[in-house]
Amino acid sequence: MLERTKEGRRTSYRLTDPASQTLRRGARRIFARTDENAWNGLWTLIAFTLPLDDANQRRLLRARLRWLTFWPLYDATWVTPHDRYDEVREQLSELGITDAVVLRSHDLELLPSGRARLEAAWRIDELAAGYQDFLARHRDVARRAAEGGLSPAAALVARTELVNDWRALVGDDPDLPAKFLPPSFPRAEARVMFLSTSDALAGPAQLRFEELVQTPEWP
Repeated sequence: MLERTKEGRRTSYRLTDPASQTLRRGARRIFARTDENAWNGLWTLIAFTLPLDDANQRRLLRARLRWLTFWPLYDATWVTPHDRYDEVREQLSELGITDAVVLRSHDLELLPSGRARLEAAWRIDELAAGYQDFLARHRDVARRAAEGGLSPAAALVARTELVNDWRALVGDDPDLPAKFLPPSFPRAEARVMFLSTSDALAGPAQLRFEELVQTPEWP
């Protein structure tokens, strides 16, 4: 994750290139401004085979697939209602996995049992409860941030908690288009609040962060 360099008595650390790429991908997902009603009907499907004794590789692949909004239709067949073709191929390459098939299509038909299995895996009711909880926990901070009523120190703490809570929600969300969701699903409201509050807190939080990381000059 980190590379160390030394210049005289001073030691510096920087992110490795793979770590930087991972963080950039994560930031794009966390701060995405998605139109939930705009879906072109495209699905991406991956089927893969991994050795039974390679539990670590299996865990890594499943975690990365979930982050890309794939969800298991069967144990080794995962699907997402998004175009993730290039992204999933990149992940397979990074993990050195070659025994896999990736395809994208507008013609994926889910028969009743298959759709029921996928809807159960999506856990829509649990996701809705998570977004409702997020709205309740951060509503006061959102109001105060909009009014400019937080100090830089408080803004840094609040924004860190806000982004961390949202990241956890996003990681469990298959990012379904609106046609797969009940009309009252609260994700759109939660996303608007997250993005507006994050933007409002960004300036003062950055000021406080820079104060904390300033390095004193060595004599």
